[in-house]
Amino acid sequence: MSRHDRKLLLAWLKQSPEHVAEILRISKLDGKCCRQRLREAVKGLNESNVVEVDFGGAAQYDYQPSRTVSDKVKRKEGAKLPWKVAAAVVTMVGTAWLGDAVFDRSNGVFETVASEWKHRSLDDGSSIHLDARTQLKVEFTDTQRIVYLNHGQAAFDVAKDSRRPFIVRTPLADIIAVGTRFSVDIDLDAGVTTIVEEGVVKVIKHGETDSTAVMLAHNEQLYVAPRAVAETSLPVSEQNKVYVDAKAELEWTTGWVHFDEGATVREMVKQFNRRHEVQVSIVDPAVAEKKVRYARMRIDSVENFRDAMENQKGVAVSEDREHKMLQLRSE
Repeated sequence: MSRHDRKLLLAWLKQSPEHVAEILRISKLDGKCCRQRLREAVKGLNESNVVEVDFGGAAQYDYQPSRTVSDKVKRKEGAKLPWKVAAAVVTMVGTAWLGDAVFDRSNGVFETVASEWKHRSLDDGSSIHLDARTQLKVEFTDTQRIVYLNHGQAAFDVAKDSRRPFIVRTPLADIIAVGTRFSVDIDLDAGVTTIVEEGVVKVIKHGETDSTAVMLAHNEQLYVAPRAVAETSLPVSEQNKVYVDAKAELEWTTGWVHFDEGATVREMVKQFNRRHEVQVSIVDPAVAEKKVRYARMRIDSVENFRDAMENQKGVAVSEDREHKMLQLRSE
């Protein structure tokens, strides 16, 4: 498996104990299949180098129990032992696969760098998917759950807890949920975009009352403009709410991203550059506004992006390895 696929597997394992149980069942089944293949290989063979010895029923080993060490082996009841083993497997695998992650548990900070995506489970049962170049801080109390999103993009699967609202706090607005799935993105222009895939969230400007809040439901998106722009318009407004395909917009959490026909090369480059150390430069301005054919690619793959660009009519791709850069120009 590739490093990215191992990360996706770990994220899947951490979503549910049932997923861990399935992996253990598959491992057990694989062992049975291997043993069956061995049986098939020796089936019909009569020759053997095993010699049977008859000791006439006499014990050949005079067992003398220890006076200090008990013969009894302590065992956990039921399925407790397998679950502890499963937890240990996930812990060890997580340490090996995600050792380069920046996570300071002492202050609740989660952070990713370029070409790095993370999935984290929280103490309340919620989970967070972090896009590349993202930093956030988690603070849970008895009355509320707050995530401070400093920069980047994250998707949230929120566990229901009516006593403690789940709040994503950004420099411009708060996004409040009880139990839902949504994403929050602080883009390169410092605006904040919220997309709801399941449930309902409330978006409200810092210091404002509920009367000014905008409610978002399934497949709705709201953009909050940066401060410089917001000064000339309502910072949180129903006018900025649009309908989107939320599942497609949050596809990056599965390791993929796609662009429908009508998207521009500029938009594809923007999404690529925000996630990678390798950067793309549009040498010819005319290329930026070209409409692309449908493209679907892995978010961690430079090769996928390059192939997608080479498949676009009128776009030529060159590579500057010294500066870790791809250049796009007209053919």
